[in-house]
Amino acid sequence: MRWIDPSFRKANYSYLKYEPITFYPEPQPTAQISKETLQGVLAYANSRLKPAMAERLQLTDHAGPRTLIFKGAITGVSTATEGLQFYEVIPVALVIAGAETASGHRTRDTEVYFEGELIDASTGKVVFKVVRKGFGKQVANDTQKVTADDLKSVVDGLAADTKLFQTN
Repeated sequence: MRWIDPSFRKANYSYLKYEPITFYPEPQPTAQISKETLQGVLAYANSRLKPAMAERLQLTDHAGPRTLIFKGAITGVSTATEGLQFYEVIPVALVIAGAETASGHRTRDTEVYFEGELIDASTGKVVFKVVRKGFGKQVANDTQKVTADDLKSVVDGLAADTKLFQTN
């Protein structure tokens, strides 16, 4: 989802102050998602999104006239049980899917939640907001460890969308 202030005009801005992406709230490692994985996702997000934004506006290290400030956060990294497939709605397959879920042997989706905003440095007014949920690679079950590599495709998608997004 995204929101753009109706009065926003890209032509009014020449610079971008990139504030590094953070976690908000600070995530707690789990048996499946380690602290190293979380830090790897965060580092990768900053390494991909900052250059993507630099293709849109010249980066600066201070807020001034004609400047937007980017603030972003990874608000969640998790796994969730894969949804039912069309062939699993028949009674026997549904019972099997339920048993797999209960025993932890069902495939799990990896997920990253991201929020970002652009703020007009002169006025302090938010001019753009985005909330995004992305899916990484699937893991076989609830005991398979998630790695940063499993989630890189989510970040790559964010970076690609940042480069391609068209504004007025």
